[in-house]
Parts: sequence; structure tokens; C-alpha cells
Amino acid sequence: MGEKPELVLFHADSETQRLCHVLAKDLGLALSIAEAPETVLTILRSSRVAAVLIDSNSCGDYLALVSAIKYASSRTDVIITERDAGVAAAVSAIKAGAFDYLAKPVAADVLRPALLEILERHRRYQPAVIPFYEVERQAIFTAMAESGGDKMAAARLLKIGKTTLYRKLKEYERNGRESDQTSGASGHGKP
Repeated sequence: MGEKPELVLFHADSETQRLCHVLAKDLGLALSIAEAPETVLTILRSSRVAAVLIDSNSCGDYLALVSAIKYASSRTDVIITERDAGVAAAVSAIKAGAFDYLAKPVAADVLRPALLEILERHRRYQPAVIPFYEVERQAIFTAMAESGGDKMAAARLLKIGKTTLYRKLKEYERNGRESDQTSGASGHGKP
């Protein structure tokens, strides 16, 4: 099936590390321990990180780290743990992008369901990004409509040269014809 999803611990105390080791083994997660924020971000770039668990009591600006993690990987969820957890801190963490905020000591019956939900979200993850070629195509056809079919005006709206616009339109027309021919259509429609 490939690489295991990974759980990264950042500044977790020994009790939380032991619990995470047991749960990671039970849930089929790889487990890494990071000692610096830069290490967390490096691990994010090099593996399939499903979750990062951060102990806010021993991490300076943990909210900045949450934001950096979410910026680096929208697919990765973050769990914050804190002794004497408060509502205001929990709200701030969730607003920064954390998935969950747990009071320490963390209990297995609280962490396990959170990790299961994260694993399911990780498995089902679909990026919500429109491919660039489609964004470009939509922009060109919108500019053509806005300009009433005037290619020079459309090029000005798009802030591109007329040659680039003509080339793109020919490309879309050619791709449209190829698509029509493979689907059995006449191939004479507009792109």
C-alpha cells in the first residue's frame, strides 16, 4: 500500500511519547520525534505526515508553528496538548488551524479517536485546487466574453500579448477538435 502515514511529536513529554508510541503501533502509523520547529517542517516535506502533536507548555510560539504547518501542508492535522488547558487558548489554537486541543495528561481514550478521525481525513483527502491550465482557460474565455469577442481587448484585460492569446485560443480549438473526434462528434464546434 505504500508509505505509512506519520505522526510527528514536537516537544512531547515522556508520558505522551509512550502513549503515542503504543497508539502509533496499534493504528499503523510511523512515529517521529522532532526537537525543533524546522525539523517538523522538514519532515512534512519528506513524508506523508497525517498529524503533528505539539506540547504547548514546552513550545514557545506554538500558534506560529501551527500556522507554518498548515501553510506547508493543508493535509496535515495538528493536535495541541497543554497542562491546565483553557478555553481561550483552545479557541486560539483552533483558529490558527489546529484540529484538536487536549488537556494533559493525555488519555488514550481521548487521543485514539482523534487520531482515528485524522487518519480517515488523511485517507480521504482531496486537494481543492483547480489545475492551472483550467484557471487559465476560464480566464481567457471570460475575457473573450467580457470584450464581446474582441481579441485585442481580451488580451489587454488579461495583460498578455495578442500573440499569446491567439496561440492559446488555437490550442484550445485544437484540443477541442481532438476531444470531439475521440468522442465521435463532428469536430466543428467552438472551444
